Amino acid sequence: MENGLPEVIAYLAIASGDRKHAIDDSASDRIDIASYNKENLMHLTLPQVIFKR
Repeated sequence: MENGLPEVIAYLAIASGDRKHAIDDSASDRIDIASYNKENLMHLTLPQVIFKR
């Protein structure tokens, strides 16, 4: 993740808005992203997002 929390939100919005992609609530992924000031890490546990072509 290069753009922090807005990037995470964008990926979730894309996946939820298109039927060819999926969000699997039964599986999760943990990601670490830098805070806005780049001094701290935020640890997020999110449902698994599956993108398909």
